[in-house]
Amino acid sequence: MHVDQDFLSALINASPDGVVVCDVGNKDWPIVFVNDVFADSISAIGHNIVGRCLNQLEDSDLPNKNTLVQAVSNIIGTSGAV
Repeated sequence: MHVDQDFLSALINASPDGVVVCDVGNKDWPIVFVNDVFADSISAIGHNIVGRCLNQLEDSDLPNKNTLVQAVSNIIGTSGAV
């Protein structure tokens, strides 16, 4: 089954929740996609964080860094990765 990428992007962007998609096949978990809700929640512009790794964002100077650190901690705690 093939699903159109534009359809998937629109679906994720329509979510009322923040969504960040990382490449977990890479040991550094680079971010490959964020929706606007996630970007807004950390006061970032999505294209500025795509390609960066979650652990790099923890050390960034983003205005809502505490929100990001908590979100990353939840992700790491849930998966046991990174």
